[in-house]
Amino acid sequence: MQDCTMNCYEFLILLSIPGAIQALLTPEFTLGIDNFFLIEYFTAHAGIILSGLYLTFVLGNKPRTGAWKNVIIRSQLLIIVIHFINILLGSNYIYTRVKPIVDNP
Repeated sequence: MQDCTMNCYEFLILLSIPGAIQALLTPEFTLGIDNFFLIEYFTAHAGIILSGLYLTFVLGNKPRTGAWKNVIIRSQLLIIVIHFINILLGSNYIYTRVKPIVDNP
């Protein structure tokens, strides 16, 4: 497997799936509770989990030894970049500027 593909897989397994699980357990509907938004929210987060499970159990991918260190370092660099983009655009992706409305763990 190519290095870029493996890095994306490890990011999905180690960060995205736990984040999607937390999002499903503690949903925050900032755009309102409309049928479209409910379906989109749960489908998108369940898709993240299912794609990781598919890559692991059907395609046989496995994270490399020590992958968690690489993912932690790259995610910290990514969060800094996202924060500055949030400042420029006035957005709040990944809640780097404003605390979420609900009291999530």
